[in-house]
Amino acid sequence: MEQYRSTGSGGRCVSCRDNTNGPHCERCKENHYRKDPEEACLPCNCNINGSLSLQCDGEGRCRCRVGVTGEKCDTCQAGFHSLGPGGCRPCECEPSGSLDQCSPMDGHCYCKPSVEGQSCNRCKPGFFNMQREHPAGCQPCFCFGHSFACYSSNHYRATDITSDFVEDQDGWWGEFSGGLRYPLLWKEGEVYLLPLNEEDTGFYRAPEKYLGHKVNSYGQLLSITFTSETSELLPDRVTLLLQGSGTALSADLSYQPLPDVDPGLTPRRSFAVRLHEYEARFRPHLSAFEFQRLLHNLTALKISNAGGHNYTSQLAGVTLTSASSSFSPASAPAPWVEACSCPRGFAGEFCERCAPGFTREDPGRGPFSTCVPCRCHQHGTCHPETGVCECLDFTGGTTCERCLDGYYGNALIGTRGDCQACPCPGLSSCAQIAETGQVVCTSCPAGQTGVRCQICEDGYYGDPLGTSGTARPCARCTCNGNVDVNAVGVCDHFTGRCLKCLGHTEGDQCQRCKQGFYGDALNQTARQKCRPCRCSAAGTSGPVDECHPTTGNCRCLAHVTGRDCSRCELGFFDLQPGIGCERCKCNPVGSLSMACHPATGECLCRAGVEGTLCGSCRVGFFGFSSQGCRACNCDPMGSASMQCRGDGTCQCRRGFVGHKCDKCELNYFYDRATHQCEECPVCYGLVKEHAEKLQTRLRDLDKLLAHFDCRGRFGKRHHPLKYATTGLYEGEHQREDTFPNALEDFLAFQEAREAFIKQFSLLEASAGALSAQLHGITFALNCSISMTEEEVEDEGKDGRKDEGSTGACRTFTKILLMIKASGDQLKQATLDLDNVIISFEAMSAPNKWSIMVNDSQVLMKSHRETADHIEAVASRAVRESTQAFSFLMDLLQDNSTEEYTRNLKEQITRMQQQKENLTALLNVTVAEHLALVEEDASFKLALGNFTSSLHQLTLMDARAASDMNQTDFNQTHPDNSPAQMSEDILKQTEELDQEIQTKENLISNISKEMESVKQTVLKNIEEVDAIKMLQGNVQEAKASALTSVVLGKDVESDIITIHREVENMVKEWPRRQAQTKTALKKQRPQEEKILSEVRKKVRQIEKMLDPARENASLTRNITKEAEQMAHDVAKGSKAILTQAKHTRTSTSHLNSQIDSALNKLSEQELLTEKAKSMIPSEPEVSLSSIKNDMEAAKLQLEAYSVTLSELISKIDGSVPLERFHRILNETERRLSMLRGSVESPALGSKIQKLQSAAREQQSRLSLIEQDIQEIREERESLRDIASNLPQSCAQALGEGKA
Repeated sequence: MEQYRSTGSGGRCVSCRDNTNGPHCERCKENHYRKDPEEACLPCNCNINGSLSLQCDGEGRCRCRVGVTGEKCDTCQAGFHSLGPGGCRPCECEPSGSLDQCSPMDGHCYCKPSVEGQSCNRCKPGFFNMQREHPAGCQPCFCFGHSFACYSSNHYRATDITSDFVEDQDGWWGEFSGGLRYPLLWKEGEVYLLPLNEEDTGFYRAPEKYLGHKVNSYGQLLSITFTSETSELLPDRVTLLLQGSGTALSADLSYQPLPDVDPGLTPRRSFAVRLHEYEARFRPHLSAFEFQRLLHNLTALKISNAGGHNYTSQLAGVTLTSASSSFSPASAPAPWVEACSCPRGFAGEFCERCAPGFTREDPGRGPFSTCVPCRCHQHGTCHPETGVCECLDFTGGTTCERCLDGYYGNALIGTRGDCQACPCPGLSSCAQIAETGQVVCTSCPAGQTGVRCQICEDGYYGDPLGTSGTARPCARCTCNGNVDVNAVGVCDHFTGRCLKCLGHTEGDQCQRCKQGFYGDALNQTARQKCRPCRCSAAGTSGPVDECHPTTGNCRCLAHVTGRDCSRCELGFFDLQPGIGCERCKCNPVGSLSMACHPATGECLCRAGVEGTLCGSCRVGFFGFSSQGCRACNCDPMGSASMQCRGDGTCQCRRGFVGHKCDKCELNYFYDRATHQCEECPVCYGLVKEHAEKLQTRLRDLDKLLAHFDCRGRFGKRHHPLKYATTGLYEGEHQREDTFPNALEDFLAFQEAREAFIKQFSLLEASAGALSAQLHGITFALNCSISMTEEEVEDEGKDGRKDEGSTGACRTFTKILLMIKASGDQLKQATLDLDNVIISFEAMSAPNKWSIMVNDSQVLMKSHRETADHIEAVASRAVRESTQAFSFLMDLLQDNSTEEYTRNLKEQITRMQQQKENLTALLNVTVAEHLALVEEDASFKLALGNFTSSLHQLTLMDARAASDMNQTDFNQTHPDNSPAQMSEDILKQTEELDQEIQTKENLISNISKEMESVKQTVLKNIEEVDAIKMLQGNVQEAKASALTSVVLGKDVESDIITIHREVENMVKEWPRRQAQTKTALKKQRPQEEKILSEVRKKVRQIEKMLDPARENASLTRNITKEAEQMAHDVAKGSKAILTQAKHTRTSTSHLNSQIDSALNKLSEQELLTEKAKSMIPSEPEVSLSSIKNDMEAAKLQLEAYSVTLSELISKIDGSVPLERFHRILNETERRLSMLRGSVESPALGSKIQKLQSAAREQQSRLSLIEQDIQEIREERESLRDIASNLPQSCAQALGEGKA
């Protein structure tokens, strides 16, 4: 019934499949599910421990417990582990110290490299300050490498070192390659740097606040911000450079885009980097200790000038996180700063100091060096850095290892009473003899010596204790520096008389030179005080070793002079022993002086004179007189002989005439082909006759016009007709008669006028440019140029009012006025030439052109003189500038400011530049004037040709008229034509005289002024030359002084070294003497016993040395045989190599073997020589050492013989001939190249330099030889000291050796 009610039918399905259940199998079984009713049911498989129920939903997902995840709840969530009946337990890992979540299986935590513990909650030993952002978890201890135990300090607070550039550049600089620094360009909130060039863009260099001790910034952020007008102009990459402690790091930084940037703000890009070794962008990679050591002494922080596109971005901010001990309570803590637990011997918060009683083992490493205990031998403490002890108990030294001066004892014992006071005068130092305990004074007063300073030392005399009478203090012996101060017994210890005079001196105080020597024995500066007389045997009248003791002058024969009587007097020659010199016999007319050659008697002749006594003229000269002989100068082509007659005339050949035979005879002409005078042909007589007629007519016309010249005054003047006549005569003589065309002359006049106008215009332009340059100079000198010429003259009359720039201003003003006047004259000359009209007509009298030519000549002369005057004035300006420069230098020496000095130097530079420009313009003006002179000469030539043409035309007209009818000629030319012509000439002459007078007055004025200026300039030039000469002498003197100073310093250093050695010897001598006396006391009782034992040992050694000598002789024989064998092998090798065309070897291997063999042979020879030197000089050598040397020599000889046999076998081996030929060819080619390089001029110059250097080295060697000679003398003195020592000293030394 119940089933019916539940199913509605009363039926029930049995054996449902596909994990279904229900009356009709309509649902899944418990803990099963299906996604679609048509599909089979699947089991849920929910994890019994992780799920809240075993039944899942329609998707097969189970409901999980807390901390469990997964579709079947079979996995722990992240942060949970160990799935069990209660689900998953939460992880207990410290987030700052673990890398990830714990293991979901057992809950194990994965710690960072420097973290440890079950939960990764503590730092490993040597680390501290666990931080989540730290890649290793904990920060390594630094502690300067002295401790691995540290913790976070609570004495520091975080701080930021920032630069926002709001007020200024904040100390930042721009730096380029080579260390060049430039200031940054600044505007509020930003700075920027312009690149030096495309390759060198530069860096931003940080100021001091970012540098120094920055270990407190280890592991912290450094932020760099750039800004620009638009984001496209900002940089994408920036390079960071860090330098410190000898290490450099670089990092290429890229920016990280920031989301949600306000477009209204200024575009910015920031680059950040964390300062620790885990930052992968740093190159090279450093360890943690190396990175912190770099930050301990950070010397440079640089940011590349990234600049963006075209360097349009700016640096806007830099921030570095650090820590400081001076903080406010509100600031955040800085746990990254360590506090170290220091081991024994170290102190300080970071173990950066040594504890009391300790010091640095290596002070150069500073705080990185370890600390070691002080070594002061219980006499005080030491400095913690240098280790120098602060000694007590009368001790001294770096480690208190010795007693102070004036005390004696052993400071190494370590007790307070180690050092006792010395019983010496003046509390001077002393020493205690260890064997006897006796105290000996070691620093006696000057001149005293002895155990208690009771006697005078060598080189002094007196009686300090009065043992021989009255006490006398020890005084130095006075020997005037003529004794060896290191020698023994140089003077008497009681009287002070000098006993060992040196340098050829004598006397009680070595105060005079010995006989046969001269000089000043008292001169303390001379290197050689007494020098030998060395009189010349030929010119001395007496013994050659006698001379004046001071001057060294010898007694000379007649007419013999010189200190040593070695030469004849002036006017004498032929020095003969016992006779003297013979007087010169020079001809007083033909010789320049009565002096002759001192040996041959040959006289010095005048020009053109010859002969031993100058008594005749040379060949080709004549006229023997007190002026010498004159040269004949005969023409070699026209003279029969080069020797002339007594009157100077030469013997001419046929056809030649003249005093020098340099002209052709009448009716002869010069043939260029044969260089002879040939007779003229017969037809020349007809031409000559016609020319004589023309010449006669020209003379008649010249007589007619002889009374009137171009200037209108009577008398003999050069007339144009006369020039024409002369020209005709010369043309007739040279057979080159020509008649110029009048039209060509007219065109030449036109061209000449245009050329003159052009040159005048150029001169005017040059004058204008010169005036502009002078205006610039006066402006630079702050001169006023508005004064007129009258003001300048008045100022000149008043005298010089100012010695400085006022004189220069007056000079430049005068120059400007002169240039202005020259410009006005040039303008007027240009106008006059432009207004001239040249008429094309033949005129027989002077016209306006001749007047213009004269005017142009005068004007040209005036311009030339003006240019000379300008040049002289410019030189005067240069002198004024030089004076101003010297005045400025005097001002500079008065401690003026640097800015004023710079301005003055710039003004001087400008003045010098303007002087150079003025000189260049003057040179251009001179060149233009020279061109004008040349054109004027051509103009004169053209004018002469034109005048000559006019006269030729006149003569031709006169001849034609005379041929037709003389009567018509008289009617056509009335008698008043000459009168009219003379009136015109007179008028033109008067006008020309007036202009000439004006120009002459101007020229005379300019000449007077130029003369004064020229004299001044010449004086200044002489003064400048003298100053330059003095400067050169000063430079030479300075160089010599510097050389002398260098040599003096070298000598001084040598003297100081020798002095120190002498002082050491003096200090050591009392101690050695005391030791010697002690040894003598001990020696006497044992002397006989020791000597007998020594004699026995000596006899034994002699017996042992007999076979050693035999072995040594055998060694020498073997060595000689080896040398002979090597010599024979060398001969054989040389023959083989000669047959192979002198090649050194076939391979480099043979070369090396030959060289090694030769080196070994030379070493064997050296060993043999050492053995030879050791056998006779050291008989005490033991037999075992000699046997060892002989065995070594034998082994080496065997090795050499093997090597030589191998070498001979290799040389005798068959080597292909082709290989030899190839090697020979290559050798020949290299020899040719070497020969070319040897013969090159460059090598020749180098060889010359080397030769000069060799000469200098030779001179230096001579000085060194002198020093060696002095050292030898000192050695002899030391030998003298040794020979004068008491015998007991030598016995003590011998006992010590035994």
